[in-house]
Amino acid sequence: MPTPEVFALQPNGDLLGRESNYATEDAYIAMLQKVVADSEVLTTESAVERELPKPTRAWLRYCIGDLVGATKLLAGQDDDASLLIAARIHRWNGENVQALAALEQCSMACSSDVAIERGLVELRGGAHATALAALEAVPHDHPRTSEAEYHRGVALFHLGHVDAARAVWTRVVQRHGEDRWSYRADWAVEDCKHGDGGPRMMGMGSNTLLKRHGYMGRKNPDLSQEVAGGKTGK
Repeated sequence: MPTPEVFALQPNGDLLGRESNYATEDAYIAMLQKVVADSEVLTTESAVERELPKPTRAWLRYCIGDLVGATKLLAGQDDDASLLIAARIHRWNGENVQALAALEQCSMACSSDVAIERGLVELRGGAHATALAALEAVPHDHPRTSEAEYHRGVALFHLGHVDAARAVWTRVVQRHGEDRWSYRADWAVEDCKHGDGGPRMMGMGSNTLLKRHGYMGRKNPDLSQEVAGGKTGK
């Protein structure tokens, strides 16, 4: 049975974008960014938004994928919130040097937020040991702890500590349950079971930690050698 495409729709059903169910993350992001760019409603700040502080406005722009709009709002801002958003934008754009420079300007008051961002930047650049050290400094009660722990497992995996990585991902699933990073961790654990073989088919029954049948098609991209070398990934 063919898997249906993924659609971006207006509430009234008007089609804004579409992509294959088996497309890469970059393809989905490109489709969604085009949806934003083509939407006057999304690219134009409302009167309510314009009354908000600039860091909040920039964060809203960032969240809908309007990185250009967010960057414009961040110009000349040197508060911690603005610097952290700027670092995330640089990371998404593959500008690791600029991302780290923004993080260096942050105060100690947001050291936990800086730790996770530094870890993700270093991981994207292939500096897995440095990334691991940064991610291990993220407190377990941090709002983004599931994200930090998942990527700590990715760093361990690329350092060759596969069993330790699987243990970390297992704890992510057990602790956070239905969480977006738990799903990513569940996928990573399954890929470790199957090694570097070709496409897999789903089995019958509840086989994974999240009681899924399995994962078809390509491997988790965070475990690929391209990501290990910092060529791809967000």
